[in-house]
Amino acid sequence: MATDVAEISTLHELRDLVQKAFCDRQQRLLGAFRLQERILVRHGDAYGLHFILYGPRAVRFSALWDAAGRTILFYNCNGDRFHRRDLTVSRRLQAELVTLTRRSAKMAA
Repeated sequence: MATDVAEISTLHELRDLVQKAFCDRQQRLLGAFRLQERILVRHGDAYGLHFILYGPRAVRFSALWDAAGRTILFYNCNGDRFHRRDLTVSRRLQAELVTLTRRSAKMAA
């Protein structure tokens, strides 16, 4: 399993990094497939994001971003972890996660 480090400042950069990692691994065209994300909540607090890339023929790849642990774990369509990326996370990214969580909570109410 490969491990490397990336510096991420915004949610947009995080989304791009996740999508690029999936597309590079599967030799797919960047942006050709839908990327969905869900906020991960523990004890009422957001602690990361779950990304799902929907590929051809109902294939799904997923990644879990643990904001506190500053890592992203990538999983293939069989659920096997194939990559771990450690992150240098900015305060801005942490603030964007909080804002996204609040916006999501307002929409759900």
